[in-house]
Amino acid sequence: VFGGHADAVTSLAFTPDSLYIVTACSEGTWRIFDIGGDSSSSILACEAAHDLGVQSCDFSPASAPFTVA
Repeated sequence: VFGGHADAVTSLAFTPDSLYIVTACSEGTWRIFDIGGDSSSSILACEAAHDLGVQSCDFSPASAPFTVA
């Protein structure tokens, strides 16, 4: 179980190598988690990404960049 979001997770995406996930939340935040790590805490987070919530997230199939909307 990954922690950190205070509201519903609206989207989740794996990196092409399946080592990380990005999650988007209806509270307006997104977080990146190392799914192979021992911690359930995010390794990177944006607490004020959008005023109306983040509805979607995805990684580029060719490289590490990701998009949230």
